[in-house]
Amino acid sequence: MKHIRLHKIAKAFGATLALKEVSFEAHRGQVVAICGENGAGKSTLMSLLSGSQQPTLGSIEIDDQKTFILSPHKAFDLGIRTVYQELSLLPELSVAENLYLGEWPIKRVAGVIECIDWDQLFRDAEADLAHMGICDINVRDAVGSYPVALQQMIEIAKASRVSPEVLILDEPTGVLTQTESDVLFRLIETLKSRGTIVFYISHRLEEVLDIADTFVVLKDGVSVDTFSREEASKDRLIRSMVGRPLEDIFPKRGTAGTETLLSVTGLKAAPKVADVSFELKRGEILGFCGLVGSGRSEVMRAIFGADPMDQGTIVMDGAAFNAPSPARAMAAGIGFVTEERKVDGLVLDADVIDNAGLASMDLVGWGPFLNRSAQRDMVFQKVQELDLRPLNLAYILRRMSGGNQQKVVLAKWLLMKGLKVLILDEPTRGVDIATKVEIYKLIANLAQTGIGILLISSEMPEVLGLAHRINVMRDGKIVAELDPVTTSEHDIFVAAADVERPKNDL
Repeated sequence: MKHIRLHKIAKAFGATLALKEVSFEAHRGQVVAICGENGAGKSTLMSLLSGSQQPTLGSIEIDDQKTFILSPHKAFDLGIRTVYQELSLLPELSVAENLYLGEWPIKRVAGVIECIDWDQLFRDAEADLAHMGICDINVRDAVGSYPVALQQMIEIAKASRVSPEVLILDEPTGVLTQTESDVLFRLIETLKSRGTIVFYISHRLEEVLDIADTFVVLKDGVSVDTFSREEASKDRLIRSMVGRPLEDIFPKRGTAGTETLLSVTGLKAAPKVADVSFELKRGEILGFCGLVGSGRSEVMRAIFGADPMDQGTIVMDGAAFNAPSPARAMAAGIGFVTEERKVDGLVLDADVIDNAGLASMDLVGWGPFLNRSAQRDMVFQKVQELDLRPLNLAYILRRMSGGNQQKVVLAKWLLMKGLKVLILDEPTRGVDIATKVEIYKLIANLAQTGIGILLISSEMPEVLGLAHRINVMRDGKIVAELDPVTTSEHDIFVAAADVERPKNDL
C-alpha cells in the first residue's frame, strides 16, 4: 500500500453527526497522529478504517482506488490491523494462542488426523516476542495471568507481527511504563522502515510530537488542521484543539496556607515505602514525582488505608490518624482519586448517579434508606459544574470517554462530606487537553478553598505548573524537595534517577 486518502468523510448515528467532514491522506512508512479532544471523532474515524463502521458520506481511497471497507474481515484482508483501548485478548487462552488466534499451525498425525502443532506454535510465539523486544513472558501461560500493561504489549505484538499495511493504535501507552513505551516506539520505527502506515491516537502531546510524521487535528467532527513534523509544536497542537495558547494551560498559582493540615512521619509500608515523612499545608498543592516503582502511589494508598501501613505516624487536622482504613480516611475528610480509575475508581457497568454518589450516601440517607431523588439532584448539580457530556445520569460508565469517566470520579469525591485532603494520583491520565485544562482549574480552585491536594503525576510539566512544592521519591523515600518556580524537568529527573547532571548543563 503506497497511500491511503480520506475525502470529506462524514458519519451519522441517527440524528447525531459524529464526523462532519474529515479529509487527509497518509503515505507509506508514515506515522500519522490523530489528535483532538474527547468527542472530536478520533475513535469513530478509526472505526471506519477498521471496518467496524462505514461512512455515511465521503470516500476512502487506497492507492487511488475507491475502497469499501465493509467489515473487520475486509480490513484484515487489506492488511489493516487495529489495537483498541479495550483489550480483545481471550484471558483463559495462552499467550501463544492469542498471538496466533485463527492462524494456529496444523500438523498431520498418521497422515490423516489434523491437530494443532503446539511445539511450533510456542516456538513461533517466543521468536516473535523476542524479535519485538518483549521478554520475560512465558508464551504457555494464560494471557490473563499477566498485568494489564503486558497484555497491552501482547495485543500490540499480535497486531504488528506480520508487518501490516496499516496499524491503528488507539491510546496504546495509557497503561504502559516508560520502558514498555520505549519498546513500542522502537517497534513503530521498525514498522515504518518496512512501509507500514501507523495511525496513532494519544492524549500525550509530548509523545506524538516525538514519533509522528504528520498531524491531523479533529474538532467537533471536522479536520481543522493538518501539518507536518517540521511545522509541529506543542503550542500549535493545543491552539488547534482547544483554541488557546500553551501559556494559558495552567491557572495562576495561588498562595498556600501556613497551617499544617496533614503530617506524615516515618511511614513504612513494605515492599515499596521505606521511610517517608512530609507535611501538607492547608490550601497547598504538594506534588510527588518519581520514576515507576519509586513508591509514590504506595505512599498514598497507605495513608488512605487501601494498603496496610507497617510503621509511622499520621496526624490529620490535629488528630492522630494511625491504622488508617478507607472508611476512617473518609470520615477524617480524605478523598482518593486512584491511579487506575477503571480498576478501583469506578463501577464500570453502573451509571453516573450510582458512581458519583458512592462517597456521599450519608448526605442523602436515613438509616438504611436512600433518598434517591435528593441524590439525583446533588449528583446532577456537581456533574453539570464539571461539564459532563452527555449530561445523562443514566449513562453507563463503560460507554463514556476517559475524560468523562474522570469527571465522574472527581464528582464522587467532591460530593463527600467534609473533604479536607484530596489525593490525586495521575488525575489527567488518558484525558484530552481540554479536559486537562478543566481539571487544572478545578485543582487550583479547590486549593484556594483551603483543601490540601496531594498530586502524583508522571507528567512533570503538570506538577511544575500546579504544585507549590515538589517532593521527589526514589526507592521508597523522599530524596528531594524542590521549588517548582526555580525547578526544571531535568532537575526532577536528576533527583528521581540519581544521575549526575552533565557538565554542559551546569
